[in-house]
Parts: sequence; C-alpha cells; structure tokens
Amino acid sequence: MYFNLVYFTVQSTWNQELKYSLRSFEKFFSGLGEVWIFGYLPEYLDPSKIHHIPKQPVVKSGVFTQSGIRRLVARDHPEIGEDFIIASDDHYLLRPVSIDDFGPYLLEDLSKVKTRGQSGWQQKLWRTYDLLVHMGYSTYNYESHTPMHINRQQYAEMANLFINIEKAAHHDNQSYCPSTAYWNIEGAHLPRRLAEAYRCGFTTGNRTNRKSKIKTALEGKTFLYHNDRGLTRALKAVIQELYPEKSRFEL
Repeated sequence: MYFNLVYFTVQSTWNQELKYSLRSFEKFFSGLGEVWIFGYLPEYLDPSKIHHIPKQPVVKSGVFTQSGIRRLVARDHPEIGEDFIIASDDHYLLRPVSIDDFGPYLLEDLSKVKTRGQSGWQQKLWRTYDLLVHMGYSTYNYESHTPMHINRQQYAEMANLFINIEKAAHHDNQSYCPSTAYWNIEGAHLPRRLAEAYRCGFTTGNRTNRKSKIKTALEGKTFLYHNDRGLTRALKAVIQELYPEKSRFEL
C-alpha cells in the first residue's frame, strides 16, 4: 500500500532541506506514493513529478496557521487520499520505516508539568492542554517534530472541535497544537512511545559543530530534524553524505 506525502514549505536560507528530506523518504520508505507541496517550490524539483499548490490555503494577517492548513488539506483535497503523511522539509528518515513509524511519539505528560512557560509557543501548547482537559481527553504532548500519519476523516472530526479557536487565530501561536490534539483524541488507544528514543534533533549550534558528534548522536535513531539555528556547516555536510543519490522528484 502506498501513502502520499504532504509538505508545507517556505523558502529557507539553505534552501536544500526539501531535496534531502525527499531523498530520505525515497531511500527508506517503500510505501512512498505521490508528493504534494503547498507553498514554496524549490527550483531543483521537477514540477511534472509532484503536485504543487503555490499558495498556502490559509493566510491571516500575512501568517498562515499550521492547524488551519492541515484542516483545509483534510477537507479540500480528497485526492491526497484517506490516509497520508504530513512532514516538514527539515524531517529526514534514518532507517527503513513502515507507516506505523509515523506517530505517535510523546514528549511529556502535560498534567505533570509544574510550571507554565510564557512564550508564544508555550501559550499555544497550554491552550491546547486546557481545551483537552475541558473536553475530557488525555493531555500528552505529541509535538515531536517528526513526520505524522493522519487519517482524513479522523482529522476532520478532530479539527471541528477546535474550529472556533482556528477562526479567531491571526498567528500560528494563537491557534492550537494539531499533533497533540490529534493523538490525544484519535490515537488514545495506540501505544505511547517516547520521542527521544526515536528522533535526534539539532536546535542549537553547539551540538552540531563537528561531524563526528552528529554521527554519534544519530546512531540507532529513526528520524533527524533541525531548525535554522542547529543547521551548521557540519550538519549540512552530514545530511549531504547520508543522501547522495537523487530522488525521482528532482530535475
């Protein structure tokens, strides 16, 4: 069985992340179907081999909300399929995987966290927590920054519970956390796996200043992810070494 892969993209400084993410999926996921890209399309991809939606489905005050985009994809693009994978361009596979490897992965039980942070992201997470408590669901944090397998019908039903929050949001941090909501509502019956046992993330430069340190950190992991701060010259070199072969989606 094949599963389509959906990305939501913006242009980055390096502008190579999506190339290597796609190479990793082609190398390690035998169930990879068609690829959909919403937003920015890098020049190295062949537009005849992917589905490109150039405009983000949701734009509010110049900023689209992650939850709104996912909701509209689930509602407005049935051709993507009933079950598909959502990924970010800075997600990479490190070993052969099956569809069962795309979630859920939990970070923590929010009910046991003693203090609440005040950043925009933390407010968004705690807003989701309060809504889940109010609705009677579990409150695990599933924002693992790994590729996510979703079912269209389940996701649409879950998203409808948060529609008023979504309509009121003018920025991503004013919305809610869709992965956390989805897995607490629709994935409560699934085994809980600790994200740190499966993923390796680089979000600060001090962890990615040497290739040898990076390669050691990746041993035994399933997923690699990073942000802009963690994407050092050494990490770029390791990513390029991991996936030297072109994917079928490249020119």
